[in-house]
Amino acid sequence: MREFRILGPLEVVDGHRRLPLRGANRRAALGYLLLNPNRVVATGELVTALWPHGAPPTARKMLHNAVCGLRATLGEGGAAPESRPPGAVLLSRPPGYVLRLDADGLDLARFRRLAGAGRSALAAGAWARAAALLGQALELWRGAALADLAEAGIAWPELRGLEGERTAALEDRFEAELALGRHHEVVAELEAEARRDPARERLASLLALALYRCGRQVAALEFFRLHRAALREELGLEPGRALRELERAILNHHPSLGPPPGGPRPRDGPELELLHSVLRVARRERRPYLVTVLGPAGTGKSRLLARLSETIDRDERSYVDVFEDIHRAGEAVLESIGRTAEMSGPARLIIATARPELIEQRPDWGSGRNHLTITLDRFEPDYSAAF
Repeated sequence: MREFRILGPLEVVDGHRRLPLRGANRRAALGYLLLNPNRVVATGELVTALWPHGAPPTARKMLHNAVCGLRATLGEGGAAPESRPPGAVLLSRPPGYVLRLDADGLDLARFRRLAGAGRSALAAGAWARAAALLGQALELWRGAALADLAEAGIAWPELRGLEGERTAALEDRFEAELALGRHHEVVAELEAEARRDPARERLASLLALALYRCGRQVAALEFFRLHRAALREELGLEPGRALRELERAILNHHPSLGPPPGGPRPRDGPELELLHSVLRVARRERRPYLVTVLGPAGTGKSRLLARLSETIDRDERSYVDVFEDIHRAGEAVLESIGRTAEMSGPARLIIATARPELIEQRPDWGSGRNHLTITLDRFEPDYSAAF
């Protein structure tokens, strides 16, 4: 079955073959029709979408040529409807065009179906099912919606709406994960999302709660300060009542903020889940993250790396680079490792292990935006992040 993908760069996949979509007008026309499937889109609306700053005199002719090119790419040609390839048909219907599309053929439709089911499970208190369904929905995203068109200057309101849908589904998933007591597992991902949009109130409250449950009360209160400043600067507003009450509860260590009851976790469970979480962030954002695992000999650094290797698949392993015992490395090697986590680099999870003397050697180690430090000792792990 033919699959249309708009949750990321525009793609049309037929089986294992990606169909070529040449020409800016063809891609933009298809992208807009995919945002409005099974609806007749007037020619004038399409012209405005393709040329928002003023259409050239030949715009309608150019649009007609783009539609003809799309039909050729999609393999329709002059075939009768019943003999056309299944999945989608681009038809002329007054006053414009309609893209007839099966719901399963569009990643956006699948995302909305999974997210809706996950939201229903969340409302019913089925936390594990909610987290699984919402996770499946979010895995369909390969970047910003129609990222290639946006890069070319397209700024349709529908694209901002889709980003809002993704963020809402992400917040729902975080809520389900926190209800399951998985604050250690999601805190790194939550920090990355909340710092990208510090004015978003629900993300701020979820992050503050996760930080508090991880024993990071000071970091939670610091993020309240950042959120308040972002609200004032961007919207001229103060935090809402619910967030102010949460801040007071964190200040007072209110018992209601404690994690839900549950059984004991494996010794390396929180650290392992944290690495999984950062790997997901690196792949989704398509940029590198550096995680330094600090600890004296015998605290489980090598075991943690072995457990990670056992719990990720071959494709995920291709995104992971490991540097062991970097406290023994020279300055040039440390500089090289640090540079691999620059924001302009490719998607990677770089893991470095070291003994605590690394910090004596390099006091600024771990201060980068994309650098997370996990400190292991013989008792409880301590997490400090700088995203």
